[in-house]
Amino acid sequence: MQTKVSRLDGALVEQDIAARKQEALIGWEFAKQVDKIEAALKATRSNLTIDIWCKQNCGCDISTMRRRKRLHKHWKEYEAKRRELGSCGQTGLLFGLSLVSENTTEAVMNRRQTPVRSHTRTTSRPITRETGERFDWSRYQFLTGDAQTELPKLPEKSVNSIVTSPPYWPTKRTYGGKGIGFEKSLEGYIANLVAVFERAWRVLRDDGVLWVVIDDSYENGDLLLIPARLTMAMQDAGWICRSEIIWNKDAAGRPEPVTDRVTKNHEKVLMFTKQRRYFYDPDPIREPLVQAYSVPGRQKAGLMRKDDTRTERVWSNPMGRNSGSVWTIMPSSYRGSHGAVMPEELARRCIAVSCPENGVVLDCFGGAGTTALAALRLNRRAISIDISPAYTKEARQRIEAELDDREVRQLAAAE
Repeated sequence: MQTKVSRLDGALVEQDIAARKQEALIGWEFAKQVDKIEAALKATRSNLTIDIWCKQNCGCDISTMRRRKRLHKHWKEYEAKRRELGSCGQTGLLFGLSLVSENTTEAVMNRRQTPVRSHTRTTSRPITRETGERFDWSRYQFLTGDAQTELPKLPEKSVNSIVTSPPYWPTKRTYGGKGIGFEKSLEGYIANLVAVFERAWRVLRDDGVLWVVIDDSYENGDLLLIPARLTMAMQDAGWICRSEIIWNKDAAGRPEPVTDRVTKNHEKVLMFTKQRRYFYDPDPIREPLVQAYSVPGRQKAGLMRKDDTRTERVWSNPMGRNSGSVWTIMPSSYRGSHGAVMPEELARRCIAVSCPENGVVLDCFGGAGTTALAALRLNRRAISIDISPAYTKEARQRIEAELDDREVRQLAAAE
């Protein structure tokens, strides 16, 4: 009997940890978007405050979101203490926060009292996001040159995941009039992209994943269906297309001056693999559960039966259901010289599910370094290739500034 009780207690602890992890991830996601949400509310001259918006759209007040963000910040400490404590009849967010080290909290509060302006950089090497230690630049490799030339220089099967957004056709970026996107025909553009990814095949591990963010365009009023053309060409080259994701920009997408068709506010994210079996972890991007399901008499995917009633169905994974194929992500707010920067959140999702910790992420068209920035923040290594020396320099400066200043911003925003 004692063994059964112990197993039950362990299950309850793991269930509570999983539920808190989902809350912590929600708080982290909200914290990354809160500035944009407040700006949008201000721009629309809405009477809504961020607290009211949070209650209407997230089902909780802003203070709860701040608690969730704090739990995410101290997650490793909480998780270790929760398992050490075992089942004690207490669960929930407030209980989780009570397990966070008082010393850690006091240290954060004390450092917060130091004015942000007093912070000075003593080195050009940035501080990492999670640990506060000096960042090792050897984890990020910058390569300037044409991807077709640089990819053969990389070791074979050395990359876990490729996340890239090639220049669109006809090009909207400035590369001095050369490279991908400046082809005279759409057929030439597709052929050149496939040629780049054929070279990427060699450096990608057999269990690796290739993500391609690609937009469509019109010619003489006719939609060209570029993502579909690229997908079929890639399949002909031996790639397996595992998914087509809709990146929904919602109302934040760039408006089109059209009145004779609907306004396009999405792009495509194509997921390719070399073989049927590959590394994929669905947990980091699971969708939060809104309510428990009750489906008497029948089973549904992702649900399991409650043995006490034998009629109700509940979600089998307390972290949430598997992510859908439509990702609503606001466009990047980065304002550098690069004119087409993908949002960091888009790169983060692709990396989180397809690259293990300390794995290597490659971007064949590095641009302003968004993929590399997301990879480094997720404790992965990064390789970035770009044909423009100016963009390579900008990417390095951006990553250094983002990682170096983050600790200061965290302390300023800490509770």
